[in-house]
Amino acid sequence: MLAVGSELHLNEIFSVEAYYRQDRNGWVPYSHPYFGDDVYGLNPLYKWGTIGEDAYLGIRLYPYEQWHSSALELRKKYNTGFYVSFGTGVYQYEWKGYRIETFSSAIVDSSNGAINYQTDSAFIHRNGFRINQWGPQFGMGWKQFHTRYIYTDISIYTNAYMRDNRSVTGWYLNDERASNPPYRQEEWEVALDHVEYWAKNGHGWLFKASIGINLDIRK
Repeated sequence: MLAVGSELHLNEIFSVEAYYRQDRNGWVPYSHPYFGDDVYGLNPLYKWGTIGEDAYLGIRLYPYEQWHSSALELRKKYNTGFYVSFGTGVYQYEWKGYRIETFSSAIVDSSNGAINYQTDSAFIHRNGFRINQWGPQFGMGWKQFHTRYIYTDISIYTNAYMRDNRSVTGWYLNDERASNPPYRQEEWEVALDHVEYWAKNGHGWLFKASIGINLDIRK
């Protein structure tokens, strides 16, 4: 997982914040037997099978003069303490998966009658889908300076109100050697409907605990 963020001071009460988060081979919220397993680990060239990305831009509101430190050098720090945030978020989730078919034949050992199985063929069928969501997002948290240079920021955000702004697209590629491939258009559309149904409320709550560096030590 990779996460970065920044906050720009406007005045004693307001600031602008932005963050970006990327999670590879992590949370799998839209699993379904029809899609099979994700491709991560199937081939060294596949660096990820699932990837989730968040981006957010919003305004923070801090209560006025909310001091929380007895250190005089921190008393005049702006944008500290409890805050609420409101803005716009974008969320993207992508899946790459596969299903494998193997066909074996039985060989009887004439010396002892033991039955051995030999793989005759193996077919690999691949698929993928992508979810894009966007809409209003809000959160709250607590920011506290520990020195003039370092602060901690603990917050929780939700994107549960993206339900009306969403697109789900997908693809599949059957092994051309298979005579009875598993992915069929009608079944594929039903599987995508399953994904879209469970994606309608976003991914829920996002908890963040971060350590920040103050680039302007005067404020």
